[in-house]
Amino acid sequence: MYANDNNDQLVPNWIRLTDYASAPESWVSGNVKILTQATNVSYVQNSRLYPYHQSPAIYQCPSLTGMAPAGVPADSLVRSVSMNGRMGEAIPGDTSVDGAVEDTSWVFGNNYPPIRKLSEIKSPPPAEALVFVDESLNTVDDGFFAIQLGPGVTQWQNSPTARHSRGASLSFADGHAERWSWRGISEEQSADAALAENQAGDLARLQNAIGR
Repeated sequence: MYANDNNDQLVPNWIRLTDYASAPESWVSGNVKILTQATNVSYVQNSRLYPYHQSPAIYQCPSLTGMAPAGVPADSLVRSVSMNGRMGEAIPGDTSVDGAVEDTSWVFGNNYPPIRKLSEIKSPPPAEALVFVDESLNTVDDGFFAIQLGPGVTQWQNSPTARHSRGASLSFADGHAERWSWRGISEEQSADAALAENQAGDLARLQNAIGR
């Protein structure tokens, strides 16, 4: 719906350099690892995608338990969902009202350029292209979900959750959603966790949903 209202442009998925939070121009703003932003619902409400579904509850998994890295109860976080970083990713020259935004091209590499328009979702095709993922409580921060692509990757960057019976909910560019079960992810992983031997298939499956 957003793309149809904005000349095929996807909603931005930018990170500002001042505090590495999602910029206010993005689908969501803020960084839930920053204490003052972790429980402030305005970072959800004052963002580009909120007018299309004005329910803060859909940004947060109802199964969150324990303590979040920001030092607050996990179930009080305003968001546990992140967007595939290639979707709406910043390019050189993009500038937020808050200043410069991060050049995140290093995350995915030159073989996987930003996807800025609905019509650019081709590899993978829309039915297989990841948009939203319920992220690990320990890695969710800005709204940008990042894992490195290609062969030879030896660690996670961000990680999907495993709190749903060793599974996670994901949505795709054609509008459908799925629950994926993991073979090797059995707990909430930390940022940049080393890739365990039995997780290679889980990583490859996610990589394939981001870029081919």
